[in-house]
Amino acid sequence: MTVEALLVPSDGANEKMGTQKQAKKEYNSNVLILANDIFSDVGGGQTSYQAIIRNRPDVHFFYFVEKETKKATRPPNCTIIPFNHYYRYNVGDLPAEIGYFYSDYIQAWQYARSFAEHFANIEIDVVDTPDYTLAGLFIEDAMKMHGIRVGSVSLALHGTISSAFSQEWGQKTPQRFMAELRVREHLQYRSVDSRYALSEAYGQEWTRKSGGYEANYIDPLLMVGPMNPKIACGIERPSLAFIGRRERTKGPDIFVDALWSVDRASYNRAMLIGSESTGYSGVSGDPRLAAMAKLRGLDIQILKSLPRAKLDEIFSERTVVVVPSRADTFNLVALEAIRLGAPVLVSRGAGISRWIETHLPELSHLVFDLGGARALDKALIQILSDYDGERERLVQAVQRANLQANLESLASMYQPADKICQSAREYRSMLQARLNSFNRPRDISHDRPQSDSSAFPHTPGYRGFSPELPSWKKAILTSPLRGIAYAYHDFRTGKVQQKRLPPPKDVALQPGYNDPNRIHGLIAKLSQEVSDRSDRALEMVPAAEDIEGTRYRSLHLPERTQKEIVTKLKTLASEIPSRLVGRNLLFRELMRLERKRSGGDIVAATYALRLMRWAGVDHHNDLDFVVRALEKGGFGKVAEVARALFEDQSQTNARVQALLATQFESQKIKKSGSFAIKDDRRSSNRPRVSVIVSLYNAASKLPLFLRQLSAQTLMAVDEIEIILVDSGSPTNEYEVFKELMAELPLPALYVRTKNRETIQSAWNRGIALAKGEYLSFLGVDEGVHPRAFEILSKELDEDQEVDWVMADTVMTEVDRRGTFKSDVMIYNRDGYNQGLVYLDTCYLSWVGGLYRRSIHERFGMYDETFSAAGDTEFKSRMLPHLKSKRIKAALGLFLNYPEERTTQHPRAEIEDLRAWYVYRTKAGVAYVWDNQPIKEVEAFFKSCLGYRKSFCGHFSTDFEMAEVVAQYMVERNENPEFAREAVSSTVRMNQFIRSITDIDMRLSPAERRLAVLEILAAAKKQEVSDQSKFGLGNRPRYEIVNDNRFEQHWHSWSS
Repeated sequence: MTVEALLVPSDGANEKMGTQKQAKKEYNSNVLILANDIFSDVGGGQTSYQAIIRNRPDVHFFYFVEKETKKATRPPNCTIIPFNHYYRYNVGDLPAEIGYFYSDYIQAWQYARSFAEHFANIEIDVVDTPDYTLAGLFIEDAMKMHGIRVGSVSLALHGTISSAFSQEWGQKTPQRFMAELRVREHLQYRSVDSRYALSEAYGQEWTRKSGGYEANYIDPLLMVGPMNPKIACGIERPSLAFIGRRERTKGPDIFVDALWSVDRASYNRAMLIGSESTGYSGVSGDPRLAAMAKLRGLDIQILKSLPRAKLDEIFSERTVVVVPSRADTFNLVALEAIRLGAPVLVSRGAGISRWIETHLPELSHLVFDLGGARALDKALIQILSDYDGERERLVQAVQRANLQANLESLASMYQPADKICQSAREYRSMLQARLNSFNRPRDISHDRPQSDSSAFPHTPGYRGFSPELPSWKKAILTSPLRGIAYAYHDFRTGKVQQKRLPPPKDVALQPGYNDPNRIHGLIAKLSQEVSDRSDRALEMVPAAEDIEGTRYRSLHLPERTQKEIVTKLKTLASEIPSRLVGRNLLFRELMRLERKRSGGDIVAATYALRLMRWAGVDHHNDLDFVVRALEKGGFGKVAEVARALFEDQSQTNARVQALLATQFESQKIKKSGSFAIKDDRRSSNRPRVSVIVSLYNAASKLPLFLRQLSAQTLMAVDEIEIILVDSGSPTNEYEVFKELMAELPLPALYVRTKNRETIQSAWNRGIALAKGEYLSFLGVDEGVHPRAFEILSKELDEDQEVDWVMADTVMTEVDRRGTFKSDVMIYNRDGYNQGLVYLDTCYLSWVGGLYRRSIHERFGMYDETFSAAGDTEFKSRMLPHLKSKRIKAALGLFLNYPEERTTQHPRAEIEDLRAWYVYRTKAGVAYVWDNQPIKEVEAFFKSCLGYRKSFCGHFSTDFEMAEVVAQYMVERNENPEFAREAVSSTVRMNQFIRSITDIDMRLSPAERRLAVLEILAAAKKQEVSDQSKFGLGNRPRYEIVNDNRFEQHWHSWSS
């Protein structure tokens, strides 16, 4: 298509609009809009501009096109201009302090040249620039430099780039970039001649931020057409729709999260309609939204943008539109839906919420607050329960309001502001003069086609944001993305053949090797053999050389003062993640330094215990120190277990057996106690489920927690009770409870102890007070699906042999009010195997679980002497006597609040010695498996060679446990050949692991590198052998770094 073919008004006139006289022939004024493809793109800005053009037939509008064709339907009062790149950067000697303005500057020049190429001597009365582009900063001067006079510049407040970038799907936008971006946005706002907005809330926000510079307002009704709401025909279930660009600020993820609580049978389909958004990072939110839906078992259609006519059909049908915006200037979609009668649920983060409360106050109940009570979940459930009634009420409310669009607001939209910011204009003029004098763009129209824009770097994706960046910024912003893109391309095209390992650093080997080339040849050969290992495994190879640096810092960093000791500890601790080779040497150094640090004995004892566990013996005679430190720190019972394990190992088995037997019997005793407060508001009915909640510093989270519990389906049939145990909390939980009970008359019992107690003490008190047949234990930062207890209790009802039923659990990040931010992870227990509790401390959980109260009557209570690992100990002690079952559904919820930073303490790891590790000894294995057939023991042994932790996607090994189980099978002597092979294999693999963690530092770097490669290669061969020997269904992955010792209690407490 030629330029001449495009340069015509949309009514089909053939003459070129080349003079002022021609341009003014039919119109009162000329307005140039700095936006592209207005009548083909979809978005709030484009919709607004379309409506403004249609409603101002007396004004001649110009706008730019890149993809929009001549055939697009447009009103006759607009002319399209091909947008081309005519200039390249000229950033020589460009000062960094103003360099971040250069992309806006050159973009203004591209717009001005594109206009001037086709319209000579035209006077533009107003340049209308949206605030999601920043070319408006320099457009007046750029137009002047190209011979075009501009009367004024007006800023359309649609929504800034920084507001969209502030909450990204991918990595967080760099702070410096965001700061520079906001500087540019504020300067543009203050320096223009006028501003206008659809949203009063957004306009007032800018007035406040800018120091009193106000905006004009146009009536939003002009954007959508006359109000004509109608009742929807049909009897099918309503559909739920999120409509708009899938930016995180607009809350499509909140929509998905809320659907999790809605009964699938209550709606027809759920839809996310609109274009995807990648933002600054270039990362789309669509994969994350699809993953969220999958985790929650939801079927959500993700659809592209639909034309206006199709959206009108959706609004006229039985549809609920959901606008869960975190931040949205207005949201015309909601108004378009109301116009045709579709009920809309709108968060207060969207500007239209204020418009509804002002102009349609009868519909104020459709406005919800995102924070604090998961109000959207409840609103969806309520509106779906009475869709026809809600739609009828909406239609009647709109008809009674008799809303009429105010055309006069369009006439005053470009009216100059009364208050001018002279300082902003002067600063802008200074920038323009500096850039015009020394960094004027270079004309490149002569050396390549004008329409070729591919050579210009584009900022990763948001609307029409400044396409070019200077080279010094381009390198910073795009190089990571470019690397990822190339790597992905190589992967997809099959160019990646194998991982390449960097060559060894040393050229000359240590004395003793006659042929240096031989060892390098072996390194090259083995590198190929193990190239299919994971990245983490291969990282050990160069790390074997780099450990020299760690040793140097250990020997030479000063430690004369406490400050120097702390600094050295932090330095060495930061190296733990990358120092898997020789890490035992590093932990011994950390232990030594912690003993020198004031108050560091508990951490030092933790490291010592860790090293003793990994070695299986007290090689360095640390036990006496460990016992003293533990007893002094209040861990006397752990000290007793440590003695049993490491003091006289000929007696270890008998000692551990005695400890386990005593532990089992001692917890059968039920204790009672008095309460400072006891407020019982339960009904006289006996509930099926008792929910026991320990409270401590929980006042701020209690309202959301109780409101969530009130949505349980069993609550409606009076089959649930809530028992709140306040363990001497310093916050005002009881006052909060009483206030909430006035609003939510829940069947609850509130008790408070005089003094602080452990969580297991609180749970035991709750058990004694519970009347339900089934028990659940939750914290106020946890929750469950509204049907969770209904589903879980039904499973227990139907299978009397099952004691404990468990579902999967989603962990989500929330803000301080409990508002959803993002999914963090899922605890997925596919292929559930009860024995894996002894391989994964998180495998069986209380969140999303339910068990029979009779467990405690048969086998005992929680051990109240634990303060951090009592739940783990309970599982370890009880599971040999119980049968558990997993339901394939996500019913549990962890709310990851942004808690204030607290001092790290290894309490849970210390207590795990008697809660978990003692059950992984030979006596512990006997406790668990003595009453099980040998085939079950062999199956558990096979699990140790390849299993998936509930919080991981990869498969792990646990050779430490496998060797103990193998030795136990030898003693049972029921399948001796299998047992002997099991011992042989696991002893060998444990030797490999210890050779890695205790690598000989006398070896040269190249020798250490070779040693690691040899171990990886030997472990790989062992995989094949073990698959055949033990009849494993799938080939295991023996990568050393995926062993439990590298995944459980391996990090540093010194950072």
